[in-house]
Parts: sequence; structure tokens; C-alpha cells
Amino acid sequence: MRWSNTLNYNFELGKNHRFSILAGQEVTDSGGTSLRVTASYFPSNFTKDNAFAMINQYDPEKGKSQAISSESLPERILSFFGRVNYTLLDRYLFTFTMRADGSSKFAPSHRWGYFPAAAFAWRLSEEPFLKNAEWLDQLKLRLSYGQVGNDGINSSLWSQTWSAESDSRQEYIIGNAYLPSYKYSASQMANPDLKWETTITRNIGIDFGFWNNRLSGTIDAYWNTTKDLLMQTAIPGITGFTTTYANVGQTSNKGIEISLQGVLVDKKDLKITAGFNINFNRGNVDELADNVTGLYGTQWASSGTYPTSDYILKVDEPVGLVRGWVYDGFYTVDDFTYADGVYTLKPGVKDIKEGQIYAQLNGIGGRPEGQTAFPGMARYKDVDGDGSIGDEDLTVIGDMTPTHTGGFNLNITWKNFDLGAYFNWSYGNQVYNANKLGTLYNYKESGVYENKLAILNNAFKPFAVENGQMVSLLDDPAKLAAANAGATMPFGYNETAVVSSYGIEDGSYLRLNTLTLGYTLPKRLTKKIGIQNLRIYGSIYNVFTITGYSGLDPEVNTNTAQNKQAYPTVGLDWGAYPRPRSFVVGVNLNF
Repeated sequence: MRWSNTLNYNFELGKNHRFSILAGQEVTDSGGTSLRVTASYFPSNFTKDNAFAMINQYDPEKGKSQAISSESLPERILSFFGRVNYTLLDRYLFTFTMRADGSSKFAPSHRWGYFPAAAFAWRLSEEPFLKNAEWLDQLKLRLSYGQVGNDGINSSLWSQTWSAESDSRQEYIIGNAYLPSYKYSASQMANPDLKWETTITRNIGIDFGFWNNRLSGTIDAYWNTTKDLLMQTAIPGITGFTTTYANVGQTSNKGIEISLQGVLVDKKDLKITAGFNINFNRGNVDELADNVTGLYGTQWASSGTYPTSDYILKVDEPVGLVRGWVYDGFYTVDDFTYADGVYTLKPGVKDIKEGQIYAQLNGIGGRPEGQTAFPGMARYKDVDGDGSIGDEDLTVIGDMTPTHTGGFNLNITWKNFDLGAYFNWSYGNQVYNANKLGTLYNYKESGVYENKLAILNNAFKPFAVENGQMVSLLDDPAKLAAANAGATMPFGYNETAVVSSYGIEDGSYLRLNTLTLGYTLPKRLTKKIGIQNLRIYGSIYNVFTITGYSGLDPEVNTNTAQNKQAYPTVGLDWGAYPRPRSFVVGVNLNF
């Protein structure tokens, strides 16, 4: 249910003053209460009325009547708003807005949020000292500040809910009747202190147009802050719960956006126009609540990844940081001494001490007790310098934030032909190529026979095919070294999906998104058949992409949450469907 009531007043206060007031009230109701009762096996002559009145009259040999009730929590929003506009001399523009929003998704003490906004614009081109400038068509300065609230959570999160225990062993007896006990309805703890998430926007901009708008555009500088973020967070299991929702901290975005449009050629039969935009944006985690570690994971592999928390939120750093080990090539035969079927690391060659990072060669041994490393296995940098590789060497290995993004377009009209090309780009960001890391992941013995990416053709191989049979090379170090002289990557037999910088790649790209060619028939022909305008065109979408990224598409999974993670897994490429190339032919008709 939704209803609103709005009042709008306009006043003219003389020649150079205009004044308006907008006020109103709005109510949204998206929920209510419900009761459901079910029963079965009544006599056939029962109506719904006497069945409900005599709900215990059932056939005991057929089944058991049951009365099931459920109640859904209402979700209601009540809003009051007002706006005042004032214009002075047709060049000074003021706007003031105030909202008061109440939501049933919060506890009674936190239901109301108050969100002011204000904006000012100055038409400099209307000032006497610029009004008669022939080269100037438009020049306007803009300033704005505003707040807006977000209550995008479930209405049950602030109050603990209960459900009846279905296990008959948990029933108890009162008056010779078995009654169910009650338990928490979810593993998520309620938080009565939840309050509105608030986004604050600040903007200063300028709009301009020169030389009969042959050149026009906008320049904007912005600073947006989102505080009291409403997000799920983990809590200690000793509480009896695993997670809760809380206002976990604050993030911000600062940047500059420039947009330009220009007319390059404007003649009788030829017109060429171009457009360009670029955005420099810097995201930042300003604050995190005391109970938020900032660690969270995608768990993209079937049995999990190591480390399990492959993303991290860090104060004074952007969202989208990936953590893992720094890839440092792979162990070769020269890193070991071989005797009696055992490969022992040479002195000074660092081993991996964490048991989760290991290779399983289908039951083949060949390592001394306590050693993890083996020929062909990936190796990682000893970041902390303690002589071995373990959890202490986990570090930030990727930043998914681009230095800048943008696009440009070119439109050409020559006589009745038109051509349009539209590009976009991203520069400076990285992509977390989990597909590539997945090629090194061998889930139990079955992984030996799974389809893998073609890059594994250059992987270290502990086996060879001789006379149609697969034979091991591990018992002959010389053969093993010769067979892998040209290997460029480790073997794909890790039983744990290890996160390392091997899967972090440059995600910069330039893409021709759309290319369109059209032809408009002369009006002298179309008017004869009653058509004002007839244009035939053909378009290609996703024409080409220039990138150094080895995956299928560098523009992947932006700002989504893998496996329903509470926080965004920006830049993750794990099974993302590649963007198709499309061909379209069409006709535009105007009668």
C-alpha cells in the first residue's frame, strides 16, 4: 500500500524574484501480518466453516491434523518532505530540501532519520560583464550538499525471533499435553541498536558552452561519504550465533569527472561530432567498527580457498583489496638432492611450512618427513624473512580500483549516411583471475582427468606418455628436468585452491562497445509512400577489446558478492560469462 499527499505553492514576488514551496507526506506499507492454518482427512461432508470449528475431527488412521501459524513482520515507511526554491535576478538559484523518514525496520528508538540538502547555482553567463560576450553561450557554477538514508535490510534484524522446535525429543508436557519448546529462528543475532545508513554527497561543478556550443561540457568534483554502513558481520560462536547485522563503519569516494562534447566539422554535407569523458575516483575505507576485522572470503573453490579470507577491508585503503601469497615461480629439480626416491631440499632453499599449501601426487611420496616442497610445486616469497613461507607472509597482492575510467565517441554524418563509434576504457585496475588459479587446483584424484585451461600445456609435468601409457618421471631426476625445461608454470596438482599473485593480472582495457552504420532514404522518395523518414542501419556490439588480460573478459563481476558474502568481491573473475558479440540490423520509420 502506498499513498502520498503533496502541496505545491508558487509565488511571484515582483520582477526579479521567484519563490516556491513543496511539502508533502508519504506512506509505504509493503508488509503485514498473516495466519495460516492447515488440516487434512476430514469427512467429505465438512465445509470449511465446520472444519475450522472442529479441527480435531480427523481420521486418526490417515494422518494427523495440524494447525500451523506464521506471522510476517510489517515493513512500513512514513516520510515527510519539504522543498524551497528561490531565484534572484534569474541568475542566482537556491534550493533547500528536508526529509524526515521513519522505518519499521529499526527499533523504535532509531526509526527516524533526518536528511537535509541544499544547492546553489550561479549563471555567470547572465552577469552584465559576460552577457554580451559572443564567444560564450553558457557558464554556470554549481554547489550542492545533501544527505539520503538507506534502510535496505530485513525488518526482523533488530528484534530476536523464535520458532517451535520440530524435534519431538524437545517437547515438554503440561496437563498431559505435549508442547514444543522454542529456539532462536536463525543463527543471526538481533541488534536493537541498528540505525539508518546515511550517504552524504558534496559536489562542485561547472557547465560551459563556447562558440555557439561548438565546444561544451561539464567538470565536477565530488566527495561522497557513506557512514553507519548496514552490513553483516561475524561474531564469536560463544554467543550462540554466527553473525549479526551492525553499523560497521564508513566509506567514501572522492573524484573528478570531466565531460566534453565538440563539433569538429559542420558543413553542408558533412558533420563530425565527438564526445569524451573521464573519471578519476578514489574509494576509501574511512572507519571500521571495533568488532569488524575486515577479513572476508569468496570460497570460490569447491572445498574452499587458502587463505579462506582472500579479501580485506583496511582503513585508509580502497574497497577491493585481495590478500594472498606472492608467487615466486616454482621449485625445479635443481632445488633438491635426490636419493632413494626422495627429493630433499638443498640448504638455503626455503620450504612452505603451512600444511594447507601442499601438492598431492595421487599417493606418490618422495619427500622427507616434515617437508612440503616438491619439484614443480609453486613457491612463494618469504615476505617476513623468517626462513619459511606461512601465514605470516600473507599480504595484499591486488588492488581492483582503476586509476581512471572513461569513454569517447565519434559521430560522422555525410549526406544520407551516418556512422557512430562508442568506446570505453578502464586503466590501472587489477583483476583477480580465480579461473587461472583454478587450473592449479586438483580436487582429489578426479582432478587429474578434468578439463583444464590450455595454459596447462606449458605447466610442469611429473608424468610423460610413452607408447600410449602414462609413466612417472619422478624416479629419474634427469628425465624430469629435461621434460620440463620449457615449463612456464607449476603443475596443477594442488589439493587446496591457493590464492597468490599468480592470479592477479592487469585489468586495463579499451573496448569498442558499439559501431553503427546507417543510411536515410531521401525524403523525395519516402514521401511518395507516406513515410516521413526511413533509416536502415546495422550495429555491432562488443566489436573488439584491447587488453593484456589473459582471461575471457577484463570487465568482470564488478561490485558483486561471491557466495553471498557480506562485503563486495570487486574484480573477481570466477566463471564469469563472457560478453557476447552481437550483430543487429534494423529500420527506423516515422509516418
